Amino acid sequence: NAALPLLRAAAARMEGSEVVQGLLAEAQLQRADGPAALAAAEAALRLAPGDGRLQLLRAQARRLCRDAAGALRDACDAVAAMPRDETARRVLATLLSESGRHDDALFLFWGLLQEAPDSQRARTDLALALSRGGRFEAAEELYALVRAGAVETRGLATPRVRNMLSIGDAERALELAEDATAVEGPSAALHAARGQALLKLGRRDEARTALEAAVRLQPGDAFTAHLAAAVGAHDEEAHQ
Repeated sequence: NAALPLLRAAAARMEGSEVVQGLLAEAQLQRADGPAALAAAEAALRLAPGDGRLQLLRAQARRLCRDAAGALRDACDAVAAMPRDETARRVLATLLSESGRHDDALFLFWGLLQEAPDSQRARTDLALALSRGGRFEAAEELYALVRAGAVETRGLATPRVRNMLSIGDAERALELAEDATAVEGPSAALHAARGQALLKLGRRDEARTALEAAVRLQPGDAFTAHLAAAVGAHDEEAHQ
């Protein structure tokens, strides 16, 4: 964030520099500002058409802007330009997984894991893709392996809890959520996952409290807000 004003000033002075525009796109991606990152990436690509690194930046920006088709096209172009680039293949695999092309995504993620069999990142990526593809038991095996071998597993708990809910083991999902909260501290994602586990277990008052906490921390989460409101409305009707 501190470097962003300097990059903007440099971009204004050197409009013809794809390097500066690319750095500006990277900085905006770190801020999760999709439209600004997209504008910078497109400005860079006008100066250097076909540059794989810049196509990858635009793919990530388009993903933030919810342009799944455009992001996938750019990621394919980036991998074509840089076939051995790990980040480009990981972004492409993620986009394929998110678009429902699970077999293609798993093929790429498996290849990345084969190249770096001890990589916790590669294991986690593959676990996420397995879960998206409905292979929940296989995903849990990988999640457990990552948890056993990693000192720092921040961010792993929420997808693992959701995967466990998909398996149908709400008690284990709740246990995982509560353990993660104790270690990582509260977060909107963990509150929401914990609330869903509590709801599955019929502990509606606790579920409502957890879901409302998630909404306070992340008001823009429409799904959790809707779920919290639905639980609250149901409980109010039950007490009338």
